[in-house]
Amino acid sequence: MKNQRENTKEVTTKDVLKRQMLTESLQLFSLKGFDSVTFRDIGEKCGCRHSLINYYFGNKFDLWKSAVSFAFKSCSSDFVGNELFDKGLVNHNTLKALIENFVYFCAERPQIQRIMVLESIHQTERFEWIIDN
Repeated sequence: MKNQRENTKEVTTKDVLKRQMLTESLQLFSLKGFDSVTFRDIGEKCGCRHSLINYYFGNKFDLWKSAVSFAFKSCSSDFVGNELFDKGLVNHNTLKALIENFVYFCAERPQIQRIMVLESIHQTERFEWIIDN
């Protein structure tokens, strides 16, 4: 019984650490840009060795994709299933509410906006990945 609890705790700790890695890497990518961020930078922010980040994500591009996917998934509930989209109504009040919703969305998640701008300016393969995914 004790081993089962230890394994559960270990998985939870790993999940928390991976989530922290994704959160910190998203923040660093949005502030410094993809090329300027290193696994060591992320490791320092997370309080772990950079080799652990490499172990979980493989390479920087895969980490970046995971972080961006994580960011979009964490906020998709704000738009997916949103009654503004579901109703299919296009009128002044609906459009106004949609724009207001989008402004709050952007304000609450500046990292996503910064990454979109950085990648679109340089037309990187990462920008193409965002469009495709």
